[in-house]
Amino acid sequence: YGDHRVLHSFPTRRSSDLYVIAAQASFLQEMAAIIQDCELLPVAIDTREFAIRNLISRLTNIENETVGLLDITDTGCLMVLTKNRNVNFVRRIPIGLKNIKNEDCSELVMEIQRSFNYSLTELKQTPPVKLFVPPKQDSNKTIIQKIGTSLSKEISVLNLQEIINLKSPMDQQTEYKCWVALGGALRNTI
Repeated sequence: YGDHRVLHSFPTRRSSDLYVIAAQASFLQEMAAIIQDCELLPVAIDTREFAIRNLISRLTNIENETVGLLDITDTGCLMVLTKNRNVNFVRRIPIGLKNIKNEDCSELVMEIQRSFNYSLTELKQTPPVKLFVPPKQDSNKTIIQKIGTSLSKEISVLNLQEIINLKSPMDQQTEYKCWVALGGALRNTI
């Protein structure tokens, strides 16, 4: 698995699912050593997906509606769908910006739509009413607009300054570097 974490949902006898995360032992030991060296006493550890949930839940007051985030990097797209402050669906799509030629994002759009369809038919989850992308993703504004138009979804860039009160404005480059960490810090339950 390298440093990759895997999130799977397994049905249980109850109506809720059980989530399992797998990581390479050496990766976890390295993280534990860093935490101990910093003399930190963490009370919870969030995955990237749960940090994203923490951010999205602060941006929307939409009850009973699905909202999502697309983190499109050079090598892939992480899609996280949330509803009522819960992560309902996660998919890593192996199509990223390097795969998009001449702003033709149809292959990525098709995979995102496949995920929406699977979520609807198999998991009985409604498609998202709104999507977000991380800070700095608007540098690919044309591609983001094409994806939104193709999916018939509004896509907005996460603005951390709408989520947290800052004493001074944060530039977009800094927001891009720390947006996931801030999402982890916004956890409101243990």
